[in-house]
Amino acid sequence: MGESMRLDNTRTLRRIVEDVLKETINDISQIDLNGVIKTAVWKPDKNNKSVQRFISRMRDRHTREEADAKRLIKRGLTSEPYLYEIPEPGERFEYVVVENDSSDKVGDKMEYPEVVRRLGKKIDISYYLKTVVGLCARFINYDESFQPSSEIVLEALKKLKDANKAGDNKADDGGVDGDDLDEDEEDEDEMDEDEVSKIRDALAQKSAEKWIRGYIKSLRDGPKKDKTIISHLWEGACIYAKKLFDTTYADKGEHLTNNAYYQSLLNALDKQEESIRLKLSSLLKEISEVDIEYRDSMYKLVTKKRHRAMSLEQYLTSYYLDEWVPKGP
Repeated sequence: MGESMRLDNTRTLRRIVEDVLKETINDISQIDLNGVIKTAVWKPDKNNKSVQRFISRMRDRHTREEADAKRLIKRGLTSEPYLYEIPEPGERFEYVVVENDSSDKVGDKMEYPEVVRRLGKKIDISYYLKTVVGLCARFINYDESFQPSSEIVLEALKKLKDANKAGDNKADDGGVDGDDLDEDEEDEDEMDEDEVSKIRDALAQKSAEKWIRGYIKSLRDGPKKDKTIISHLWEGACIYAKKLFDTTYADKGEHLTNNAYYQSLLNALDKQEESIRLKLSSLLKEISEVDIEYRDSMYKLVTKKRHRAMSLEQYLTSYYLDEWVPKGP
């Protein structure tokens, strides 16, 4: 972050944060699982919500394991060793925090290291980067995109005032004079200025942290999404090519399978497939460098199979028709 203070710096704080996160995630992705193992102690009488939730989940899974093992033994088969052993009260156990799309609670993300290894679960990088997320958000929360609207700030301020008034009413003995009212009004005006500033900052920080967590997830999911996008575009381009030939030769009573031009196109596409996929991958990477949210929008577009996703497919097919299909006499 020190680069932002240098006179020769040309990157915005937001771009610096993005680059820092990319480097950090790349480093963490290469860390051995042992490097992210944490420990906790199960104390049944202690209100540690995350640990208690985790133990409850493990107990349910262990019960299912026991039932499965009994069924296997009954059939004369050998059961696998239990994955979900329950620690003894007061015993320290190891765990790893993994991704869980259905819940944000840490207790639902905790898993035994062996479970993570065997089932190939993904480490929740955002959890391990909590301090980094907060720090990075502090650097960029001034950005206009993270600033809350006046309506949201006023709504939050109103909730705060209502809560304060409710507390004052409980403590008030009913004795209020005119001077007290004047002082209360002055205090309220002063509170408005101070609280509005604090509320705006807190909301901007929260918005920036949310964006950073999404950015981290996008970096992790990027390669998988790129593969899906490219596969969809490639498949769509081939389908579009067939439609073009269907339309072209429909009135000539020719079958595509016997058409030399169509076979030439398929052969050309086969030869160029790897090259085209690499070019598309590079293109998506370049676009994501400028706007990583574009990849997410493209991914949603192609997975929902909207017709607008065909525009690039049509372009690809038309380009390779002009380049590779033999011209007729």
